[in-house]
Amino acid sequence: MNEDRFIALKNSVMFNLSLSSKELFHSNFLAYLFKYDNSLFCKIIGVEPFPFNVEREHKNIDIEIIGKNKKYLIENKVKDIIECEQIEKIETNCKYDGYEVFYLFSLLGNNLELIEKKDKLWKEIGYEEIINKLIKHDFHDDYLNKIKNDYCDFTANMIYLIKEQYHECGKYIIHSENTIIAKFREIKLHDLFMKYGMSHFVGFFKKKCTNSIKIQLNINHAKATMTFSKILNGIEYGIETEDADYRRFIIANNLEARKYFENIGWFDKAWKSSSGKNYLQYGGKKYNGATFWYQNGFPDRKIKDISYDDLTKFIIHDINSVSQTT
Repeated sequence: MNEDRFIALKNSVMFNLSLSSKELFHSNFLAYLFKYDNSLFCKIIGVEPFPFNVEREHKNIDIEIIGKNKKYLIENKVKDIIECEQIEKIETNCKYDGYEVFYLFSLLGNNLELIEKKDKLWKEIGYEEIINKLIKHDFHDDYLNKIKNDYCDFTANMIYLIKEQYHECGKYIIHSENTIIAKFREIKLHDLFMKYGMSHFVGFFKKKCTNSIKIQLNINHAKATMTFSKILNGIEYGIETEDADYRRFIIANNLEARKYFENIGWFDKAWKSSSGKNYLQYGGKKYNGATFWYQNGFPDRKIKDISYDDLTKFIIHDINSVSQTT
């Protein structure tokens, strides 16, 4: 862990400005620079300079580069990893709109590799490569060059710290007992650490799992939360990981459903929470009047620092056990 990089981020004006909306900040700043000097974008993608206009958020596209005879689409991913479904949605909506290339600007530059997406339409450029081009670019304006330099410095530090944790990571580290989270929290980057970490695991999971499993990622009460679920007779059931907690759950609106899942062994009739309850539960509008019932603390399902491979096996095994019993 490089303490100096955390300190440098704390002291960066541009970094602190970026915290209000991390992904939008990067898209807005790059779009502004591309408008200010068209040659910068051309340097980044490696083409001869040409005149163009820049559009932001037109038809939900992060950045569009529109020249007389050339058009480029940029999808910007800083906080997490793009998923195949999002790529397919972009392609469906935009592939006939005359774009030369679809560009993915990503934090570490390895998103397409992680999700094993090989498509001639797409070219990925990591932020490390972007700032390497940007730091050498002279805007011939002292003020803008100073801002640019601060931006490049803080982005390089942010990349280093995330890369240090995830570039070759193969274990579940997004739990509060991992002391590095406290360091990221001090600089208000713990959400990036957790969102990127969840996406990183899900990329691995999807390569291993051939079943159709619904996946949702959230941060609840400052904890990374992932749910993996299927539907059986109108009842959603699955696994939820939150922090270092591994839970089996169902979402249903009647006790008969809960009893059914007890009878097939999904729930343990003898289970007790630390407060003596047989089940823990949530409710409210999120579940449309239904109840989220769960049990946790299974002795054979300890997930703190577990390997991605073993966590994937736990989830797939448990979810498949229901279909095998029906």
